[in-house]
Amino acid sequence: MLSLLRAIGIFNAAIWLGSSLFFAFIVAPTLLAGPMKTNLGPFWAGFATQAIIAKLFWIHHACATVALIASALEHFYAGRPMEKTLTWVLLLVLGLGLIGGFALQPVLKDLHLKKYQSRPNSPELIEASRSFGLWHGVSQVANLVCLAGISFYLWRTAFPSSAKRMAGIPRFNG
Repeated sequence: MLSLLRAIGIFNAAIWLGSSLFFAFIVAPTLLAGPMKTNLGPFWAGFATQAIIAKLFWIHHACATVALIASALEHFYAGRPMEKTLTWVLLLVLGLGLIGGFALQPVLKDLHLKKYQSRPNSPELIEASRSFGLWHGVSQVANLVCLAGISFYLWRTAFPSSAKRMAGIPRFNG
């Protein structure tokens, strides 16, 4: 059972990290720069990116939930308490994902619409552009923290610390 839970944890972490990296380094740069932005226009490129990131947040929420459950079950079946650092990292990443998906993305979507519905050089356009830049920066920092946390989770799941692995082995003084 423990090896099945470990395999689920690794598979889940691989999907989670892979989808996050694919979006951050392939999808977003492809849509928001170069020929795609030129052909679609900045409004539609941003709109498409927002539609994709909305789906990514659902993957993020699901993977974070699976990670917490699998980690708890693995430690329950092993008969030892959950690793505090890993648990806090998973809770932080889940919390950032929930804030990003349910609080930050709607704000960014609204500001994106205001940016492109305002008249050129109007105060609304200037304010929406400034606010969008600020909130986008906050979301990028949160994304980097999440990527680091997911990478930590993958590493800890694939390579549990040796002290914890050896804790249950009896010692013989022969």
